[in-house]
Amino acid sequence: MKDRYFDTLKSRFIWYAGRVNDCADDKDINRSHVNYGHVTAVADVLEDFGHKTDIPVWEDDSGCLRIPYIMLDGEKLISFDNVPEREEENKAGFIQALGEVLHHYARRTDVVKAEYVQDEHGEEFAVITFNDGWNREICITGDSCLTIMQDIYKKLS
Repeated sequence: MKDRYFDTLKSRFIWYAGRVNDCADDKDINRSHVNYGHVTAVADVLEDFGHKTDIPVWEDDSGCLRIPYIMLDGEKLISFDNVPEREEENKAGFIQALGEVLHHYARRTDVVKAEYVQDEHGEEFAVITFNDGWNREICITGDSCLTIMQDIYKKLS
């Protein structure tokens, strides 16, 4: 029974992740987000049974979520052909450039630099450093570049 239930959960994990991307292809923001909720719910149950899951996710330019692949117990369970993998270096470069803009053109913010940081759980942060040495961490996990700018602007305003 336990093995059968695990196989059912694994199938649902793959199915819902695929639905996230299919809804994104159809530009259906609401269903893309709802299906991501299903993916995370199944992942929570798998983790309750002692399995490790990893679900990288990012938001495309239309606001839909995209999942390039899913991992279960350290192995890539499936890669989705309709979703390119985004490298952290893209976000790192964007955040660094945004920090330079804030430093040079918006001196009232007292921003010295901005850096991309990923913690041991895969959460992503923009770390903004100010002239006085104070740092501000802003969670950007799954954010598109536009959303990163909006999040940073909100936190600095």
